Amino acid sequence: MELYFLPKSKINLLMEEILGEFTVFGPKQKDIQFVFEEISHPEELRLDYNTSILPPVKTFFPNNEKLIAFNLNNIDKTEIVTNENRKILFGVHPCDINAIKMMDEIFAKPPQDEHYLARRKETIIIGLNCKKPCGEKTLCYDKGTYKADSGFDLMFWETHDGYVVQVVSNLGKYFTAKFSYFFNFFTEFTENFYDFVDNFQSEQEQNFTKKLTHNIFELPEALRETYDSELWHEIGAKCLSCGSCNIVCPTCYCFDVHDVVDLDLEGGHRCRNWDSCQNIGFACVGSGENFREKSSQRNRHRVFKKEVYLPQNQGFSGCVGCGRCNNVCIAGISLIEIYNRAFELQKNQEEQK
Repeated sequence: MELYFLPKSKINLLMEEILGEFTVFGPKQKDIQFVFEEISHPEELRLDYNTSILPPVKTFFPNNEKLIAFNLNNIDKTEIVTNENRKILFGVHPCDINAIKMMDEIFAKPPQDEHYLARRKETIIIGLNCKKPCGEKTLCYDKGTYKADSGFDLMFWETHDGYVVQVVSNLGKYFTAKFSYFFNFFTEFTENFYDFVDNFQSEQEQNFTKKLTHNIFELPEALRETYDSELWHEIGAKCLSCGSCNIVCPTCYCFDVHDVVDLDLEGGHRCRNWDSCQNIGFACVGSGENFREKSSQRNRHRVFKKEVYLPQNQGFSGCVGCGRCNNVCIAGISLIEIYNRAFELQKNQEEQK
């Protein structure tokens, strides 16, 4: 592990050089919120952001993505469309780093998703550690995702006048070497790093608070106990089935495909679009049967997929506690409230036995 120090006064100068070499995606302001989009000018980068509307992982998994181009007159001219330009994701919060790690694992399993992996390849991820939560509706502290131990190439730790830069990969070493040798942006960090981390984490402990009444590892069993509960009917009665929770989620990966034919009827392309398990027709099959016709069933499936099925089948939760779904739900549905209700219902059932 290599350690450097980057003064805040040099961030814009560093960005000028980076933008000449790479396509950079990072947080920038949009009205009163932040978006994680391509950075065109150094001044656009906002490392003081709380959270972005859409997560950084959407850079690798975009909506309306062209998968293949085809020729209707010559099937041999069908070709796979991929995008492999060099990119940097600058200022990724730990919760989103953990989300990208999960998506990497899912899309790398057979059959591999070559479109996602082509975008992911050779991308440098620069993390940005959080000293405080992004808002009141986050679960990252309960989840343990307010910090990341891997899944990044460099990690920025903020100090009052700069950033301690932790380098953990060959891509990270390449990056710091490239911009240190010629431009001297990075200087050696000479303090004791572990003492620095202890102080940083002490500040985190003061700022972050638990939102759940029980340990997160008890959640899958508590949810199983609620499968036939009225809880889901209550939530279903509120839900508008808009799908916003899925669209902003950094670990939702359901999609649909459709073909677009050119106006000359000689060619076209196949597109991939994000889909939502909250849409009314999501579980509808060709015979017309809808296996999750009720909103209560769809909401239960969404929560169970994240916190029961994925931990059981993949070994990890499908929620990193970023709070985006809680923020965008116009019906006021909150995962924090659902999880705590599940714990409460489980406790009541145990007391009745």
